[in-house]
Amino acid sequence: MDVAELRRHLVQAQGQCSTGDSPARERSDVADLQKHLMRGQPATDLQRSLSWSEDPSGQRIPELRAGQMMREPGGFRREYLQTRALAEGVSSDRIPSTWQGRLLDSFGFITVGSVVIESSMYGLELGSDSPSQEARPPRGKAGNVNIAFLIFKANCGCAILYMPKAWMNGGMVFSSVMIPMIGFASIFCALRLLQVRASTSGSYGHIMELAMGPWSRTVADLCIVLLQGGCCCSYFIVVAKLIQSSLLPHADTGLLIAGMAIAMMPLAAIRKVWALWPFSCVGTLLVITGIFAVLCVEGQQLASTRLEQPTLMNTNGFLVSVGQACFMFEGIGLVLPTYDASSDPDKFPKIYAGVQTCTLLLISAVGVSGYIAYGNHVQSLVLLNFPDGPVVYLLRLAFMVQVLCSFPLQLLPASRLVEDNFFRKAQNPSLLRKLAKTVFRAVLVAALAGIAFCSADRLDNFVSMIGALCGVPLAFIFPAACHLYIVRRGQMLDVLMIGVGLVLTVVITTVNIFAFTR
Repeated sequence: MDVAELRRHLVQAQGQCSTGDSPARERSDVADLQKHLMRGQPATDLQRSLSWSEDPSGQRIPELRAGQMMREPGGFRREYLQTRALAEGVSSDRIPSTWQGRLLDSFGFITVGSVVIESSMYGLELGSDSPSQEARPPRGKAGNVNIAFLIFKANCGCAILYMPKAWMNGGMVFSSVMIPMIGFASIFCALRLLQVRASTSGSYGHIMELAMGPWSRTVADLCIVLLQGGCCCSYFIVVAKLIQSSLLPHADTGLLIAGMAIAMMPLAAIRKVWALWPFSCVGTLLVITGIFAVLCVEGQQLASTRLEQPTLMNTNGFLVSVGQACFMFEGIGLVLPTYDASSDPDKFPKIYAGVQTCTLLLISAVGVSGYIAYGNHVQSLVLLNFPDGPVVYLLRLAFMVQVLCSFPLQLLPASRLVEDNFFRKAQNPSLLRKLAKTVFRAVLVAALAGIAFCSADRLDNFVSMIGALCGVPLAFIFPAACHLYIVRRGQMLDVLMIGVGLVLTVVITTVNIFAFTR
């Protein structure tokens, strides 16, 4: 019996059911015909529809499984990442089933540069309040232009406003020679640290531990806490002085610092640096605009007033000037995360050296022009020398907002390192633990505000002491020591940098401590 005849009998049996025959008889006949048809016919003549499967999970049919995965949470994002990976030449067996990258990683230099890099400052994991202390920054995400922008941003902040007074403290000749030398020395030591990175991995403290043991990691973490805390203290003083000069000339400095501390406590309680990326973007825009505006105002002052004869060398304050310069070059904490995020790490040293040289020229231009324009009357913040007017008020306001936006990010590394000594690491922390951490950070902000109040009258000496005590070890001594013990090439230069750094740290810190006691 051929297939056509079997099908005809099947149709006739179904027709008999509709005319009133026994349903049981119909079901039996149809079942027999179907069995006979399925057993006797080769599989090539009758094929099962591909749109149907006995496997409800869809594992045997890739198209069905792909559709099910698209309906799962994050399915469209996962499909996009997998398609892009295949287009970039990644083999299918190397594509992960679960992607750990965040959506913000693909939005360009604002998020990749500012947020991702700052969430890995000093190699610490600042992106979330997680048990892991070692950061895992994304690799190969930022292009050369993005990297250049990040390097510039890391070394240009409100500290550039201290430079005219630093030139006055050292004298025109001394400062014009010594401050650029310190800048080039910081570039040299950063390149040494990159050579260490080529042969090892981990955070700044981890590299120190590999080089000299666990005690060196403790010392490095302590310097990071003091440097970041010192930056936050200087922010309190800067905002208080700018408010006094622009808005409340008769307000008490202590009350202004206390008010800023209260305003900063909620921001300091934020545990995920991703929540701070709007503040980072606003601060970056304001500081870049403000620096060039400062140069314009100084240039106008140079052209419109009679200039004083500058001092060639100030024997009373040249060491304070060196400490202020060391505070300026504090971007060492972002060197390793920026290098890890570079899509072309072989070109990173040249990009870093070039951008840092341009930054050094900009800093020198602000310092020299400010000192020549205002002479020995230049104040700790050159903004305070500018004549009152709408443009100057807006400039001061811009730097105030920039400082307020930068404060939480500057405090985060210090607060994480300090609170790790008081709180156990927990994968799923309780609400009580989170409240305790919030109170702890509020106390830390209050303590920094108290230090700022005590140092408000001697901002120059405070900045110089922080630069010498913490900036010099992090930017000069520790990179040279890591290169000496791990790379073991050019050891004489490393020993020279360590020796000079130790002398500067001890001498400048001592000078500034005596200045506070007078």
